[in-house]
Amino acid sequence: MNNKYIKNKIPLDISIDSLKIRIPFELIKVLNPSLLGKWILLNEDTGEVDPKVFKQNALSFSENGIKTKFGIEKQYTKTQKTRDFLVILVNSKLLKHNYFEGINSNTIEQLYNNLMSFNVISISYKDFISVSEGTDIDIKKDCNIPMSTFTKSIDQCRQISKPSKLKDSGYRVFRDKDNKGIEWSTRKSSSYKSKPFLKIYHKETELKNNSIEFSEEHLEGIDYTDIVRIETTIKNAAHFRHLGVNTNSLKDILKLSQDTLQGIMSKAIKQHLEPRVRQIKKDNKLKPFELIIYASILLSMKGGVSYESYKSSVLSVLHNKTERNRKRKVLDMIYDRHIKGLSEDKTSQEKDVFWRFLNWS
Repeated sequence: MNNKYIKNKIPLDISIDSLKIRIPFELIKVLNPSLLGKWILLNEDTGEVDPKVFKQNALSFSENGIKTKFGIEKQYTKTQKTRDFLVILVNSKLLKHNYFEGINSNTIEQLYNNLMSFNVISISYKDFISVSEGTDIDIKKDCNIPMSTFTKSIDQCRQISKPSKLKDSGYRVFRDKDNKGIEWSTRKSSSYKSKPFLKIYHKETELKNNSIEFSEEHLEGIDYTDIVRIETTIKNAAHFRHLGVNTNSLKDILKLSQDTLQGIMSKAIKQHLEPRVRQIKKDNKLKPFELIIYASILLSMKGGVSYESYKSSVLSVLHNKTERNRKRKVLDMIYDRHIKGLSEDKTSQEKDVFWRFLNWS
């Protein structure tokens, strides 16, 4: 067994799960004539390619659950001239045993070699790296989380999801036998800057049910029990610029630091989820320990515990009546000045009615 993949040792760095690689057509040599008939038409208004159209018209290869597609797109340049590009739809499954490592600077040469093995096109590795661009990029991060914790966490995500009236921008929970998780927006959303696609799901369940052929062939010896994945999509160069990255060239994407990638992922999360703890104003004049109390009250409210229930519980550990009265005044001061009336306060009070009905504390 490769020790790199023993339980709890699945690579935790953020990496690319899938993307479309775009290469100027004049820089490649066509080896498979069938490619020349695989033209992909653009939407004239948006400049986007319908994913369904791409998949239907592309030259496709599928083996052991690994799907790779090649097509030719005609795109408008900044000068309004048209230019042809080879577009390759690539998934990190093409890395086979290194699937969990994802597409990064360490695995890109393996990805290149596997792409060339299809004998569809020819381009040197140096040119492949230097001239390729990336669009529709899914970045992902994995973690080991027990199913019971995962299930509760998904329900919590549902509760703190921001409401949305826009089509395809809200959340969708799925609890199917073969796939479990939650997702926000859609990959084809035109509101990708304000509402980017975001998904959290139980990777073990997905692999064992929807990717059986691939996992049995290429993941032997890798323990991915209870692996959970979060992924978000970066649509194009404009989306990258919106996120503070000035280029979508493949070589530059591969150089992005973990801090930058985490920042991109965090921005997507913030677009869809309410903050776990509301930020307190800088001029609050609370002492350090009072700030800790403030945060703990808000965290309790996120869990459905009202302030009155919180106060009753924490003060019950103090047996000295005088000290208990002193601390009650501190708690009430923090609540009255900084928390009372917040949405978290109102929601926790509503939930507390149910818990009191059950007489459960």
